[in-house]
Amino acid sequence: MGGVLVVLLAIFKAWAHPTYIRLGYASCTGCHVSSMGGGLLTPYGQGVSVSQSLWAEDPEELPEKQYLLAFQGRVLHLRSEEEARTFPMQLDVLGQLKLHPRAWLEATLAVAPKPKDEAPEDETPAYQRLYFRSLAAVWRLPTTLEQRLRLGLGILPLGVGMVDHTVYTRAENRLQVVDNPIALTHFVSTKAFEAHHFVFVAHPRESQANAEHGAGAQLWWRPLAQLSLGGQGLAGESQSIRRRLAGALLKLGHGPWALLAEVNRSWRELVEDRSEFRQWTWLAEASVFPWEPLRLYLQAQG
Repeated sequence: MGGVLVVLLAIFKAWAHPTYIRLGYASCTGCHVSSMGGGLLTPYGQGVSVSQSLWAEDPEELPEKQYLLAFQGRVLHLRSEEEARTFPMQLDVLGQLKLHPRAWLEATLAVAPKPKDEAPEDETPAYQRLYFRSLAAVWRLPTTLEQRLRLGLGILPLGVGMVDHTVYTRAENRLQVVDNPIALTHFVSTKAFEAHHFVFVAHPRESQANAEHGAGAQLWWRPLAQLSLGGQGLAGESQSIRRRLAGALLKLGHGPWALLAEVNRSWRELVEDRSEFRQWTWLAEASVFPWEPLRLYLQAQG
């Protein structure tokens, strides 16, 4: 199964994206609160965002704040032979609360889209469809290296770190599985290397048969200023299935051009009858910024 998506995206502020490697940014931690990138920006990241925005200006020196708050959303219009409808694909409130100069809480509160076939008598208001996409405590370790510990709810920190990575992740995962486990993750980064490893258990709402636990890791190496090569692995087990995954990653940027790529080999075994299947999955995205606030990209996955 494969598909190709062509998108024209106008950005009035330069949203965070792994293609910032084309500008020489190797790590997410300088600009983002989250070590995985995406979401809230640090004061330095806000300055970079302003300098790259449509109405560029000299960024001011922004002070550290005790709390940060932001909103993000995406609306999808779907048209088929049977119907045409518009619905919120993603509506999030992101927050960070500093508890200590080295410790903070971070959260993403999301509203689930209204079910397509929901009967009028079962209709629920938006506030009853709220859920935490992420909720975690983070501690920056007092070492010479940039190191962080993160404990909490959120997607597993694998892949090339794209915001819209959900479809690809679900394609690799088992169907009808909650994709927000609870994980303890250790991040470490230098100028040439960036790595993390983690252990995880299932989300409390997960069904007993799908309640997976396991461990994984990802490593990035930056041999050139605008090239990063990575590898990753995952091992997980539940009552119904065992899975293993190994993959290779790429980030490449030059001038207005950028390329992201990922390929994984997964192996899964059904516990009940010992049957197994293996699968290759891949994702590639090429981007060009003909003008700084404008991004054109071609994405394919299979």
